Amino acid sequence: PHREALEGARIREEALAGYRTALHEPSLRTLLVVLTGCKLVEGAIDTLIVLVALDELGLAESGVGYLNAAWAVGGIGGMVVALGLLHRGRLAVGLTLGALLIGVALLVLAAFDTLAAALAALLVVGVGYALVESAGETLMQRLSSDAVLARVFGALEGSYLAAAGIGGALAPVLSALLGIGGALVRHAITRARAM
Repeated sequence: PHREALEGARIREEALAGYRTALHEPSLRTLLVVLTGCKLVEGAIDTLIVLVALDELGLAESGVGYLNAAWAVGGIGGMVVALGLLHRGRLAVGLTLGALLIGVALLVLAAFDTLAAALAALLVVGVGYALVESAGETLMQRLSSDAVLARVFGALEGSYLAAAGIGGALAPVLSALLGIGGALVRHAITRARAM
C-alpha cells in the first residue's frame, strides 16, 4: 500500500508538471486554451449532431450516421490541406483557418435546416478540425522542449478529455435554453472568441 501511494503521488506530480509547464509559457498556454476550447466545441457538436438529425431534419436514426460520415470525409480532406500547410511551415495559418471554418460551418448549420446544408456544414467542420488538430499539435510539439514534451502532451490530452465531456454535457442544456440553432450559434461565437 505504501509503495502504491508513492507511485500514485509520483504520477499525480508528473501530470501536474505538464500543466505547470504549459501554463508557465505564454505561447504554450495560449495554444492549450485554444485547442481545449476547440475540443469543448467538438464535444458539443457530437451531441448536437444527434439533435439536428432527429429533431431539426426529421431524419431516421441512420441520419446521425450520415452526418457523422460527412464530418469524417471532411476530416480526410482536411488532412490533405493540413499536410500542404505543414510542409510549408504555415502552422498558425492552418490553426486560424481551421477555427474560422468550424465557426462559419456552425453558423451555416444553425441558419439552414436542410440535409444538404447540414452535410456541407459538417464536411467543412471536418476540414476545420483536421487543420486545427494537426497544426495545433505540431505547434505544441515545436514550442515544447524535449525534456517536458511528454508532460505537455499529457496535459493536452487530459484537457481534451475533460473538455469533450463538458461540451457534450453542455450541448443539451444550451439546446434546451436556446434551441438547437441558438446552441450552434453560441458554439460558433465561442470558437471565434478563442482565436
